[in-house]
Amino acid sequence: MRHYRRFRSLGNPREHALRLIEAIPDSWSRASGRLNAPSDLLAQGRADHDKGIAWPLEFFIDAGLGYSRGDFRVLLDLVHHGRLPGFILFGTDPPDQTDKMAEAKRICQAYLELGYHGEILFSADRVSGTHCRLRSSESAEAESIELSYESDSDKEPRDFASLVTACQDFNFYEFTPANL
Repeated sequence: MRHYRRFRSLGNPREHALRLIEAIPDSWSRASGRLNAPSDLLAQGRADHDKGIAWPLEFFIDAGLGYSRGDFRVLLDLVHHGRLPGFILFGTDPPDQTDKMAEAKRICQAYLELGYHGEILFSADRVSGTHCRLRSSESAEAESIELSYESDSDKEPRDFASLVTACQDFNFYEFTPANL
């Protein structure tokens, strides 16, 4: 049975989301989702709408060329022209290295600070089904967190309970969606 706890931020939602990402254990195994460049960076030409990166840094994407595995030309073009990626995709299991989740969290935080928005799902592992889903809007007024785990018991996993505590400490409020 899947158990859910849902939270929204009060006050400074972007700052609270950044702090919550720090609370996600580095021992977790997966980050998936997409962050998109804010419209002001795209309009100013500071981000390239058609070019993006996928984490771990093994794919660089040019919408005109499709996916390009290990082809650094897209990244080099972005760097050469001083532009940011139009999007960042998270979604592949990182190699078995303990620092990969910490790296994914740093990348996510860095781009959220620049105003990127979207949805990222952090997962503990494929067995426990413990997840933290972060939804971020471009307006930064609607950050929401969905924590979930799968268990036949009502006892919350340790990592799950620590994230609930972090949400409460960072002034997120718990809510129940009206359509449940």
